[in-house]
Amino acid sequence: MKTVLVTGSTGRLGLNLVKALRERGYEVVGFAFDTPAEKELRAKLEQLGAEVVLGNLATGEGIDEAVCKADAVIHAAALMQEDRARSREAFFDINTRGTFHLLEAVRRRNGQMTRFVGVTTGAVYDTRAGTPPHRETNELRPLKLYGLCKVLNEQLYRLFHFQDGLPTITLRPNYILAGTEACDTWKPGFIVGTLKACAGDKRSYLHTRAKEPWKQVEALIESPDDLIIPYGPNGKAWRWHTTDVRDAVHGCICALETQNPKAFGGIFNITAARPQPWDVAVKHLAKRTGRTYREVQLPVWLNVHFDVSRAKRILGYKPQYDIKRMIDDALAFKAGQDTGVIPPGIPH
Repeated sequence: MKTVLVTGSTGRLGLNLVKALRERGYEVVGFAFDTPAEKELRAKLEQLGAEVVLGNLATGEGIDEAVCKADAVIHAAALMQEDRARSREAFFDINTRGTFHLLEAVRRRNGQMTRFVGVTTGAVYDTRAGTPPHRETNELRPLKLYGLCKVLNEQLYRLFHFQDGLPTITLRPNYILAGTEACDTWKPGFIVGTLKACAGDKRSYLHTRAKEPWKQVEALIESPDDLIIPYGPNGKAWRWHTTDVRDAVHGCICALETQNPKAFGGIFNITAARPQPWDVAVKHLAKRTGRTYREVQLPVWLNVHFDVSRAKRILGYKPQYDIKRMIDDALAFKAGQDTGVIPPGIPH
């Protein structure tokens, strides 16, 4: 393959992926929305040496033109937040109908596409009720429309692989971080939001009879940027599992270049090698910045953990970035140093 089409090319993953592909000698076609808000991001694509094709996933506009220019596709386009679309219907059209339009355009190439890498998400799992570590064979229970759209996309990839022989590989990264985001993730608002979301969900392992447990956290908050470490009744700090954007890029390239026949039609978790304990992240951030932190004992323990052993074994995936390195690089980026990462245009 010589030319790779990247959808979502102006996004958190997309721009960094285009940069890495160009550095590896690929020609890149970046598919992007024709909106004034993305004008500056499209200029970055052109600076990286990518050809830009404007279009609309929801309507299919521009997709055939983009597909005809490429030998392979990495489909990373998606809206993560419903409020960024005009309506839930528009959100669904971009995230799932757009995937169908793209696959149909590839199918019309009559087998000329050498690889199709579909990027979905860890949000396909029920991280509130499922038992970690979450493996690719686990039952899928998306908690939001975003996760449902990605489940439907995965079924489309399987169908087109089985029915049309399209060489699909599906990747499930979770909560990709770029720029300064590794410093900004560990905020009390996340803890409060998680506790509130699970308050009425009796099937969740985060459900508790304790009345309004988030009040314990809110009582400690003086600023939205405060550092607070939540501990469960087992004495362990909460655990979250994020993905450095450079590991996500590496996973995409592994899928693009693998020759392992077991990869095709397969699905693979792509995250950091291990989940990140809240105390390790916050204490390291506090040490590096001179900030103080507080601790809170809660009646529930958040434990989000994805198994990446299958991606390591079949794709050759080798995640390099643990939370301390992610925080160090995020602080360096914040200080104006070049870490090789392009920051996201839209925050989480």
